[in-house]
Amino acid sequence: PRPPPLPLCAKGERFMATMPSAELFDNAKFGVAAAEVLAMDPQHRLLLETGYEALHGGGGMTRAQLRDSDTGVFLGITNADFNGLLASSRSVYAATGGTISVAAGRLSFTLALQGPCESIDTACSSAIVATHTGALNLTSRDCSPALVVAVSIYLAPRASEMSEPRSYCLVDCPACSFITQRPWGWSCWSLITDYPHC
Repeated sequence: PRPPPLPLCAKGERFMATMPSAELFDNAKFGVAAAEVLAMDPQHRLLLETGYEALHGGGGMTRAQLRDSDTGVFLGITNADFNGLLASSRSVYAATGGTISVAAGRLSFTLALQGPCESIDTACSSAIVATHTGALNLTSRDCSPALVVAVSIYLAPRASEMSEPRSYCLVDCPACSFITQRPWGWSCWSLITDYPHC
């Protein structure tokens, strides 16, 4: 007989970060039409805001300095909840609104960056693989600087357990399970301007 599922870990719920304003976005700042915003994944919006913050606030670069520069964008992204919400949309922007492959290009296009841009989906390791890819591109002089961004927003309610069929947890709490009932997520960035020779 199949063993009963593990009870959800209370710590997993207690430490979950929620984003009650995931739908908010200053579209005029990025030149995005109001109609397009309605069909744009909140992860893409967060990417534009966080990426620009990294380049402008963290890197001290203006839009004029960034335009036509060989700045590379390497994005770790894995979740595509928004596609389910777009399934019945008739918007012309629905085709790209929730597409992971388009996400990194949004930032490059908006800021007129000419370096490589790549959306990387390797599940839980997307952020670290994006960092590695950015460092490799910087080392091979394909870009300078390299912006590494990772974003993940869960929009749909779900329950998840990282457990084996014999019903014991493979990882320690609080990560053993989580329940989402409202939008939650995170974003991080790193601007790599120099990388030691391998």
